[in-house]
Parts: sequence; C-alpha cells; structure tokens
Amino acid sequence: MKKQHLFFYFGIQIVIFLLAASCSNINVDDLSKNKSDTNSGNLWQSLGGSFSGSDNSIAFNNDILYLAYADSGSGRATLKKYNNGNWEDVGTLGVGFSPASAAYTSLAFNNNIPFVAFQDGATNSRASVMMYSNGSWQYLGTPGFSSNSAANISLIFDHSIPFVIYQDSGNGATVMMYSNGNWQNIYSNGLSNAQIGNKNFAFNNNIPYVAYVDSHNYNRASVMVFTNGSWQTLGSPGFSSGSLSYISIAFNNDIPYVVFDDSGYGSKLRCAMYSNGSWQNVGALGFTSGSASYESLVFNNNIPYVVYGNGENYNKLCAMMYVNGSWQIVGSLDFSMGYWVTYRTLVFNNNIPYAAFANYNYN
Repeated sequence: MKKQHLFFYFGIQIVIFLLAASCSNINVDDLSKNKSDTNSGNLWQSLGGSFSGSDNSIAFNNDILYLAYADSGSGRATLKKYNNGNWEDVGTLGVGFSPASAAYTSLAFNNNIPFVAFQDGATNSRASVMMYSNGSWQYLGTPGFSSNSAANISLIFDHSIPFVIYQDSGNGATVMMYSNGNWQNIYSNGLSNAQIGNKNFAFNNNIPYVAYVDSHNYNRASVMVFTNGSWQTLGSPGFSSGSLSYISIAFNNDIPYVVFDDSGYGSKLRCAMYSNGSWQNVGALGFTSGSASYESLVFNNNIPYVVYGNGENYNKLCAMMYVNGSWQIVGSLDFSMGYWVTYRTLVFNNNIPYAAFANYNYN
C-alpha cells in the first residue's frame, strides 16, 4: 500500500553548497558524507534553523548573510542575520518589524543599510518599504505608496536609487522609483499586459529590463526594455514555444538571459540569451528532467545557475549550471529536505552558492 504523507509545517530553510576544487561534472548523491570535508564531494549543507514562514529573500552584506521573510507566527515581516553559526533577529526580537501583517518580502542593501519591500497589511495590502537605520525600523517615504494592493514585489537598487516593481491589482505591472523623498511612477507606461513574479526585473548600464508572462501573447515569454521614455519589446514578443508560469532574468557581460518553464516542452526549463537581435537558446530545449516551477537565474564567474522546484519529485529543490555546453546538476538531485518548494532564492558569496526556500516538510 502506498505510504501516506502528512504536512506538518510550512517553513524556510537555507542551505549552502560546499564547493570542491572544480565546478565541472558535479554529481554527488550521498549527503551523509562528512560535511566538514569538502574534498569528499560537493555537498549542500544546511545553515541551521528552520523558520516558519514564506516569501523569503536573502542577501549578503560584508560577507554576512541576511534573511527576510513573512513570519507565519506573527504574520509580520522579519529580518535575521547569520552570525557566528547562529541566526539573530535584526532590530526586533521574535515579533517582526512591520506594524502589521506582511507578504512578498524583498531584501536589498545600500550603503550597509538593509531595506525590505513588502505587501503592507497596515495599508490595505499596498506596497511599502522599510529600512533599519540608527537602531530602529522606519518607513522609506510614504507607507502604502502603491495605488492598489501589490503582489510579487521586488526591490532593487541602481546607483543607490531604490526601485520597486510589483503587480498592482488595478494597474498591472508597476515600477516605482524613490527620489526627492517620494515614490514616483515614471517607468510603468506600457506594462499593463505584463504578469510579473520574483526575479523579473534587472538593470544593466542604468537601463531597466523586465521579463514577464505576456497576457497579450497567450502567456508566453516576453522581455521589455525602458528606452526613449517608454517600454519597448526586446526581440520578438511571446518568443517561448508555449505558455509559462514563471520567468527569471539576469545579465552577464551586458547580455540578457532568461530562464522559464515552457509548456511547449512539458513545462521543462528553457534558457535563452538575446544576441544579434533575437532570442537564442542556451543549451537543450527543455533541459530539466521534469516540469519546473519557481525558477531563479543567477550568474557567477560567467556561469549561469538556476534553482527550481522539480515536478518529477514533489517539487523538491534542484539546482543546475551550464558548463561545457550542457546543463548539469549541482550537487545532488532534489536536495531540499521537504517538498513543494516555493519562494526560492539563490545568491553567491565568495563563489559559494546559498539557496533559501520555503517548503512543506512531511511527517
């Protein structure tokens, strides 16, 4: 008889990948090896702590790892840092820093100051940004600056200027810039058909780009760039073979890359780069073994990495890298300890990848 599994909590975990001397031909399946010995293989290792919450976002500042998330206990936005092997609250002690409930947290640093954007329950679920400065949390500009409720919020700095992109319940995808003490809507014209999620927004040479699910093109992949005062399509609109649920954009040497789950290939992942006026495939079409979700793309030393939920195995977390002309597994396949991975984030520090994710654990 098939074993029945029961959910018992929805929590956040963070793992670190201990790299051996070479990043090529990575394939380690036995995580029970001595994790203090990096020569024994390439291993994902937990950083300890399992926090009950969702909407996680991680970032480094001065080699210290920080985690922002919506705590399921208090319901509030929470920030922790990993210090000397322990997780510590930043500015608050176990109760969260937002004045009310929070969701869609996004963390970024500027001049060593942490900023967190989030859906603010104190302002009818509109977008707000708070910063931790001089020992306390305070709003940056007007709380709840979005016109309507906001979802899928991302915060990014470009030359010390904060930008927030989010899905506005009334106006579609919206980009706001903080300048002269106010949040200003100057980049949103032409984005009404964009359905955005996390990791959809990036700057390159002071120019913003957004990758999105294009509702005007059968929910296929499109990318736009803001130039000459308006958003313009980069390459062909709807360039994926089929519809998609998620898409992520990143730059390498001024070239934009996207990764997305393409229903034309069984919702497996595809990667494409924009070169010579068109989107070109990077590696095999549908390079994952099964369907994928919540994918996130980053570069390290000119190598693209992607983390995603593997539909072949209850959406457990998997990571891949593109080397020697093919996509290869990083560490073990499906390395998360729980199932149904969401809100995944991958960052690098000193060439070491760190992955944060929310998942259900099973009894």
